[in-house]
Amino acid sequence: IATGVGSWKTMLSVFLGGLVSVLLVNLFAQNAIMEMPVHYHFLLGGFAFGAVFMATDPVTSARTEKGKWIYGFLIGMLAITIRVFNPGYPEGMMLA
Repeated sequence: IATGVGSWKTMLSVFLGGLVSVLLVNLFAQNAIMEMPVHYHFLLGGFAFGAVFMATDPVTSARTEKGKWIYGFLIGMLAITIRVFNPGYPEGMMLA
């Protein structure tokens, strides 16, 4: 963030997308993985690492300000969705 390589907007929007996804999944929870609280999803596996280092990669991330918010939000939603609905691959950040 200090050097300007990684965008704080992308990082924040990954966590916001993850938050929305977890809240939606918790509404229709059918098993223990779906009932996990938000902070568990954020701290388990590589979610935080992916939000800070993978999502902010300057080669693949969005360049526009609006695009950074959308890009990060979709990554957060996809990561949680893959984690919850794909029992064969419990960590969805690399796929998102």
